[in-house]
Amino acid sequence: MYETKDKHEIVIGLQVLTADVNFGYNSMRGWMVDFINGTPVRDFAQFAQLLEQNKNKYVLFEDKNGRQVVINHAQALQSESAIFKNYGVNNRYSDGLFK
Repeated sequence: MYETKDKHEIVIGLQVLTADVNFGYNSMRGWMVDFINGTPVRDFAQFAQLLEQNKNKYVLFEDKNGRQVVINHAQALQSESAIFKNYGVNNRYSDGLFK
């Protein structure tokens, strides 16, 4: 069981949608994201909130074993609509995620 008093859901990076902004990470599949910029991830809503509130130049996704993905935040935001169009993603988040 993965639930603890500090972790209510696990967040899994299923697949990196290949783009210039995340070059080199396309082989990362099915890995647990335990930290964003050093902050422990307790559930998906908090994961999404950490991304929304990020003020750092980079976003560091990390698992407990130290495996990392480092993304330039501004470039990712600039590339987002093209990535979504290329992969048929309709919405950034599911309706009601932040309610």
